[in-house]
Amino acid sequence: MNYLFREDVIGAPNEGIAAAIPSLIGAAVAPSEGHSCCFEARWGGQTGCAVVSGADLPELAMKPTVYVVDDDADIREALDQMLTLAGMGVVTCASASDYFCAPKPDLPSCMILDVALPDASGLDLQQQLSTGDHPPVIFLTDASDFPTCVRAIKAGAVDFLTKPCRKADLLAAIENAVAQDRHVRAEKAERMRLKYRHSCLTPREQEVLPLIVGGLLNKQAAAKLGISETTLQIHRSRVMRKMEAESLAQLVRMAGKLAVPPPRTNSHWTPTSLVFSAWAGQASPICGDPQSAGASVPPPFPRTLPTVVD
Repeated sequence: MNYLFREDVIGAPNEGIAAAIPSLIGAAVAPSEGHSCCFEARWGGQTGCAVVSGADLPELAMKPTVYVVDDDADIREALDQMLTLAGMGVVTCASASDYFCAPKPDLPSCMILDVALPDASGLDLQQQLSTGDHPPVIFLTDASDFPTCVRAIKAGAVDFLTKPCRKADLLAAIENAVAQDRHVRAEKAERMRLKYRHSCLTPREQEVLPLIVGGLLNKQAAAKLGISETTLQIHRSRVMRKMEAESLAQLVRMAGKLAVPPPRTNSHWTPTSLVFSAWAGQASPICGDPQSAGASVPPPFPRTLPTVVD
């Protein structure tokens, strides 16, 4: 589809009504048979239009959702029109309370937030949302002071834009925010899958897991659990299969994401235990003196063999 927008700024016209956002206050005529439609916009008593040509909007299986929280009805309508045409789902809210009551589909999303709201400050709303799962925030507000911008960015805002802003700048900020939310959701889904796999382990296998990812040899882990080495190897193979780990290194990464506690003690120092000490959040002095790790070091081999006297 080819959209012929004549606007360059959001929230105010740029060099006349021809640059204003399409359908800022007006309505659109739906395209017929995938041809064209005309958007009428009015700003300060003036009227202008922009043309949309091409096929209808494609149906997207996973439309990102953009929450627009702004007390200005004109801005909400303008953003609704623009983002809908960009293939996004839009939920508009006039206040913070409206946002909490709005439906929230489980889809990648972000929030366009104004600083000045009728029932609360946008910064206060951002702080409330920071205590739980919430979409990334983009501030779009009237000219504001520098401390407000700094406070919003420090609190985790993706961007802080002032009205009027360029359409390209806002779309870029939305793309960045949605990408962040997709990443967070992917990590959360991965942790849920790992927790499910971990719950499928038997109690004994859950005891084996921290020992093998902690760097213990099969003989050491078996002695710690009071089982034979053969039995330990059977449990180990089952852990690898149920956790769907293709290698020990992958299993170590999984254990790190699950925050599996490392083994409490390790009475024998081995190079393997130092290699995997980074998983437990400890230093890994592989190239240093093993004594610095606080572990006991086995006595070195004698340089010469003793002479056997008959």
